[in-house]
Amino acid sequence: MERDDSTKPTEGSQTRESCVMNKFQEIYDLTLIISDILKNTGNKDRDHLIEEVTSLINKRQVMLDQLQPSYSDQEKLLGTKIAELDQENNKLLKMVLNEIKRDLTNLKKRKSTQNRYENSYARVYNDGVFLDKRN
Repeated sequence: MERDDSTKPTEGSQTRESCVMNKFQEIYDLTLIISDILKNTGNKDRDHLIEEVTSLINKRQVMLDQLQPSYSDQEKLLGTKIAELDQENNKLLKMVLNEIKRDLTNLKKRKSTQNRYENSYARVYNDGVFLDKRN
């Protein structure tokens, strides 16, 4: 008797599934790297941090664009984990953005204060002028 191998996945479909799963794993790994970078910023140069995270996000986006629908259960589970990590990363990125905004506001205040100190007589105020109408 011959065995019916029609229920077994074909070599081509197995390769496609493993290839897609590998892409999901790569996307997950990139998301983890981004998360680690954002969590461990410390006193790291912010410009370098932003460039590094931006390049990783762009690389991940290219990989996401290459994915095609009809995912397996494992891929859906990994996709859920990726989405959760991405939400966490978005919160961390908003914190970095708020730090930058706060620093810019402080810089503007310092610049304004310094300018007023250096040019204290540049602005002449005309309030409190007395006019004599006897003439």
